[in-house]
Amino acid sequence: MTQASKIKLPLLLLAALVTLLALTPAHPARACFTYDIEECYYPNGVSCRVPECPKHQTTCNGEPQGTPTCQGIGVECC
Repeated sequence: MTQASKIKLPLLLLAALVTLLALTPAHPARACFTYDIEECYYPNGVSCRVPECPKHQTTCNGEPQGTPTCQGIGVECC
């Protein structure tokens, strides 16, 4: 091999690698699925935060009893 061919081969391999990386599709961004959050008030004075996302649990400041009155308080990503 001549000196010129010793230099050309690594440059050719590098160019092929860069081209391959450039043609590889990027990973898609994760989608943010939105869900509603409701605040529910019970006749016994207890309030609960009720998210629709299954990853998050309902939190209450006591034991709810009776039929609640609920209102939407926001939207977040699940």
